[in-house]
Amino acid sequence: MAFRSGFNDILPVESLDLVAPGELKEMICGEDTIEWEKDQLKEHLHAKAPMTADHPVYNYLIDILLEFTHKDRQRFLDFVTSCPRLPPGGISKMHIEICGINPKETHKNKSKLPYSRACNSQLFLPLTFASKQDLHNNLYEAMYSSVGNHERT
Repeated sequence: MAFRSGFNDILPVESLDLVAPGELKEMICGEDTIEWEKDQLKEHLHAKAPMTADHPVYNYLIDILLEFTHKDRQRFLDFVTSCPRLPPGGISKMHIEICGINPKETHKNKSKLPYSRACNSQLFLPLTFASKQDLHNNLYEAMYSSVGNHERT
């Protein structure tokens, strides 16, 4: 009821009759289906120094995201952006920065867990993962153990 009332303040609520319920849901909430290909991920996950697009950890992340189930993809998006869906328009409207954590910082914090700044759509990854499995285990732990509390300042 509140949505209807608020919408009616801007446009006549009858104008919604032109849009199917599923279309309206997608316009407001984003896309239910999370599909992506390797080239799309490389285009919309932006490596930020000291991370580079040719760094092994960045490439491990791409491979892991391709292997994730739909549920894990939702959790990843929620972890990094605070929204478990792709934005309206799909992956082409997604922009996530992949930031490397300097090895000195990783050693100081003694944690290999990735963290995020969802307000900026940033994922911070230690540059010290020796294997894809090591990154997978730590990313999975960070994503599923931090529901609602994953940002570091």
